[in-house]
Amino acid sequence: MFGCIMTLVANSNDAKDILQKANLTLWRNASRYDPERPFLPWAIATARLEVRAFYRDLKRDRLVFDDDLLQELQSVADSRIEDLSLRQEALRSCLMKVNQAHRSLLSLRYAQGKSMNHIALVCERSVDGVRSLMLRLRKSLRLCIEAELNSQSSSKS
Repeated sequence: MFGCIMTLVANSNDAKDILQKANLTLWRNASRYDPERPFLPWAIATARLEVRAFYRDLKRDRLVFDDDLLQELQSVADSRIEDLSLRQEALRSCLMKVNQAHRSLLSLRYAQGKSMNHIALVCERSVDGVRSLMLRLRKSLRLCIEAELNSQSSSKS
């Protein structure tokens, strides 16, 4: 049965799923099986029905993309990965420009995942004061990153 399904589907994982569904269907319909007739043709007919159901469901699936769309999505993903690595490089450069005390605060929050309350206790500041400082630091880093990226893109041109 598996060989028959594989000739119709080609993907072994899909074929295994279809085989499992066919076996389940055979089990459920065992009372309808006529022992006077050969079993294998009945089982293969059931498997073929499951393959047809698989393709019917596949056509309905909104997550099935054509090759052109998949290639376009891959190229977008590739460019975003490249953009992300450029942004990470710019962030490293910008973090080196931040004074050590502020880098420590950023590390507490983003590298160690500490809460604003915890950071406020450690720094002996109010929670609102820490929030304001973090907001200014993030804004400063964002502007620095944008400037770094702009200088990189203008140097490439």
